[in-house]
Amino acid sequence: MDRSCQVQLLAEAAAARTNEPLKIISEKAAEQAHHIIGSPLSGWFQFQSLYARILKEQPDFLE
Repeated sequence: MDRSCQVQLLAEAAAARTNEPLKIISEKAAEQAHHIIGSPLSGWFQFQSLYARILKEQPDFLE
């Protein structure tokens, strides 16, 4: 989610500099992206590196 927010903010900042509106992707493209990366398993897998980092930096996290 953090990466998605960063990309959104960068896109909005870039569009503000050019005074052109953001390009909106089609519903079909959004559905295809969701199909590829929107599954619960994909979300779980992508979170594992962040989870490992949290546990390393905050070992008492689960207590």
